[in-house]
Amino acid sequence: QVEIKEYFDKKMVTVRGFKTIILVNDKISESSEDRLKIYLQSDQDNKTIWTVAQPTDRIAAIKAAIPTSFVPPAKMTRLIGFMQVFRNNDVVFKTLDLQSKLKKGSRCGGEGKKDVMKKVNIITSDNFQYNEENTEDSNLIVKPGMCVILEMLLRHYNKGARDGLVWFLDLERAVLSKLVK
Repeated sequence: QVEIKEYFDKKMVTVRGFKTIILVNDKISESSEDRLKIYLQSDQDNKTIWTVAQPTDRIAAIKAAIPTSFVPPAKMTRLIGFMQVFRNNDVVFKTLDLQSKLKKGSRCGGEGKKDVMKKVNIITSDNFQYNEENTEDSNLIVKPGMCVILEMLLRHYNKGARDGLVWFLDLERAVLSKLVK
């Protein structure tokens, strides 16, 4: 419970003396404005109430969140991991190679095992590289396992601020950093 509270506390910003939180809409939306849901906290009858923020508070909340949530490309690692709402409102793990011409990112589950292995090898040290020989033996590591390894490595590197760069973005940071259009 403490970790969950800390997670959401980091997403809160103060607007006009009220706590606000920015969350990604659970439905796919064409406009970036509709993609974000912003709630404002108030007290009514000794109860904490969260209500949808009005347009002026929405703008103020986004401006207040930019310094801590927006990540410029120069502060991102070459291969960045992020979460995105996908078809059927599923949240999926994607990666984006900033050196690639394709700027939409790719869903790990939609790639082949060799492609995922290449990405893992890009971000890991040269001491060990995944290849067909060390992952095929009795299906030692299948493609979904490689996706889990990739996501966990990116999250781990991000938590430790490896190389002083950002390696992974949650839903809200991915939208505010414009990785998700």
